[in-house]
Amino acid sequence: IGGLLDDGSLPEARVLLVSGRLSYEIVFKAYQARIPHLFAVSAPSTLAVEMGQRFGMTIGAFCRDGRATVYAGAKNLREFRA
Repeated sequence: IGGLLDDGSLPEARVLLVSGRLSYEIVFKAYQARIPHLFAVSAPSTLAVEMGQRFGMTIGAFCRDGRATVYAGAKNLREFRA
């Protein structure tokens, strides 16, 4: 998020992918940055899922081989379908 802020492209960001566990701190930072879709390679914390639901964000995890488990905001994924 910091790099996007530095180069002025933060308003264009739609998805944040993290290489570890999705915590509530990451969800809150993405919310503040107005990034609506968060995905992680590992599991989300319970609080991260609850915050994502409250903020209307998409929370997905276990992203591997073109698949992910969606914990919140599945209805928001329509914009990714061709």
